[in-house]
Amino acid sequence: MNVRNVTNVTNLNFPKTFPKTCKNQPKAVSLHGTQNKAARQCNRPSPQTGLKACSRQTLQDKRNHLNSTIMNYGKRNIAIGLLFMAAFMVYGFGLIYMRDFDPNKVNWIANANDGTHFEARLAHVHGNLFALLNILLGFLLMYLKIAERHAKIISWALIIGMLMPLGIVSEFLFGLPPIFVLVGAISMVTGTLYFGIITLKKE
Repeated sequence: MNVRNVTNVTNLNFPKTFPKTCKNQPKAVSLHGTQNKAARQCNRPSPQTGLKACSRQTLQDKRNHLNSTIMNYGKRNIAIGLLFMAAFMVYGFGLIYMRDFDPNKVNWIANANDGTHFEARLAHVHGNLFALLNILLGFLLMYLKIAERHAKIISWALIIGMLMPLGIVSEFLFGLPPIFVLVGAISMVTGTLYFGIITLKKE
């Protein structure tokens, strides 16, 4: 290799400083650092409540779950009430047919206040009444948001109360004992009374 060429190479003017990296270039994100930062924020207590961020989030999650559970209880009563109301509406149409269109409507009208005819009318009245109570009190369960254990007891008591009109129908159709009538009546009265007491105590 020629010595002159080597000299020319050594005399080249290289820049003494290299350009800095672009300021807009994104920096590498450390997942470990992000987790540490989140942990520090989680463990930092709030100056207003003194609770840590994680504790506040946990309480909020529990509160949301509780509200969702109580809402489900109320919606269940509303749905069952609507279904029973539709069923007893159809049952009422059957009573109208027996009174106005049946060939033996004269006998039906004459015996309307006695025995089977009276029980049939009684079942229709209480079926629609108890269905309406399930709809109304189910809505109040959703609105008032009482404690979950109370909401569960009230919801089931109202549903079991529908055994009363069903028991009346089964009594004159199949000759069953009136045990379902008594259970349903006690359950409906107990659930309604219990709901009133809990509502009075609610702050």
